[in-house]
Amino acid sequence: MLQELMERHELIVFWEAGEISRILLGSDFHACLDGYVPLQVFAGRTLPAIYVELDAALQPIAFVFFEMVFDAAGWAERSWNLPLRHMAEIAAAGPDLGYGPVRLVCRSQNAMSWLNDRLWDPLLQTDRNEFVMTLRVIADVAPRLGLRPQSPPASPNVPVLADRVDREPEDQERLWRLEGERDALKRELEERDLRLRTMGAEHAQQMLRQQFEHEQAVAILQAQHAKLLAQQKLRKEQNDVLNGRLEVLQGQLQNSEARSRRAVHDAEADLQLQLQRVRQSHEDSLHQTLEQANLRWCEEVSRHEQALQGEIEAERARRLEVDLEWRQRAQELQDQIDLKGREIADLHHALESAASQGAEAFLARLEQLGMNFLVYHAGVGHVSVPVAELASYAGDPLAYAARKSFVSLDLYRAWLRHYDDPRCQHELPQGGCCEARIIRVDSPARFVIGESDRCARHHRDSNIDAVLRFRTSPASTGDHS
Repeated sequence: MLQELMERHELIVFWEAGEISRILLGSDFHACLDGYVPLQVFAGRTLPAIYVELDAALQPIAFVFFEMVFDAAGWAERSWNLPLRHMAEIAAAGPDLGYGPVRLVCRSQNAMSWLNDRLWDPLLQTDRNEFVMTLRVIADVAPRLGLRPQSPPASPNVPVLADRVDREPEDQERLWRLEGERDALKRELEERDLRLRTMGAEHAQQMLRQQFEHEQAVAILQAQHAKLLAQQKLRKEQNDVLNGRLEVLQGQLQNSEARSRRAVHDAEADLQLQLQRVRQSHEDSLHQTLEQANLRWCEEVSRHEQALQGEIEAERARRLEVDLEWRQRAQELQDQIDLKGREIADLHHALESAASQGAEAFLARLEQLGMNFLVYHAGVGHVSVPVAELASYAGDPLAYAARKSFVSLDLYRAWLRHYDDPRCQHELPQGGCCEARIIRVDSPARFVIGESDRCARHHRDSNIDAVLRFRTSPASTGDHS
């Protein structure tokens, strides 16, 4: 029992900015090294520390000046493995602090030289002696740490039973008093031993409980992590399925668009071919008609020339009359030529009318087949143009889109400018516009000039101006009066 009382104590003293920041018992420090309790206040830092070994009377025996490394969670770094007790046991003699020379391990005095990079040297200045500062703080905090200085009682010379008869009464009384003190000291030692065992068992149970809670928390976190990984995998699979469906739909859409483009291209080609055929047919008919008319005219001219030549030869004496007749004939021929010219013009007009009627008949045929033309305009989207409205659409596409949006052409044009570049159009006093970025109005029907094309500041100003104009207008003045 007395040997356990005389056992030595271990303390770990941590330093920060030249001052002592914390003192731990050796058991608490080893709990951190064994992975039971982290020191989160020192997380991610490297601190100078002192291993102090005290005897039962709390007198210093050994000092080890080392550096302690903590990871980001406050645990001792795995690569840290200084044998502090062994280093203190084999240390050389250091300074005498009033209780005899102590054993000292530091960077400049170390039997295990390969560990010097993890040690540091103390300061022994008069105004700043780290040995004195450490002992002073240990003396202050020792009671709070449950450390009490103990000294072994002097071994009494207990007389044997045979000598009691020969002793004087006062010696007998002194012997009884010493035996009473010995029994009281024994009971006190037994009580302290029981208290120490109880505290050790409680500390062990606390360590086990903390270890169990830590393991349980780790298991919960691992389960949550596994659940998150499973959810992430499921979402990835769902995304892959959706991406596959999207690719299939995109392929179908591309195929549909390609078929539509081919159908439109084939219809246009057929229309052009039919138009060319109609034009060629009318041109051939016109050319044939012109050739026949020219032939008839040539034949008639030839007959008239032969008749005139015969008359000239037969009646040369009547030249004046023949000349008059010839002039009359020439006038008639000129009239006939004018008539033929008008017939040719009528044939050209008939050809153009026939071509137009042929195109309208073809468009009517397309309409009977249920074919429409699909166009796209911003704010309206894809619009199906019936064949009957093709001429109206071709004349002014923007006006057609404005009618489909149920707005005026001017409003639709103003909305198009806003849709292409949504900026504030408020005119500044110094000239120009505000040009601040604003929220785009996607529908021309919801677009209001002077409000939708204004930023928040100028929109508020325009509302205030409208109110002021209303208050100062003659109608409002008449109402107030």
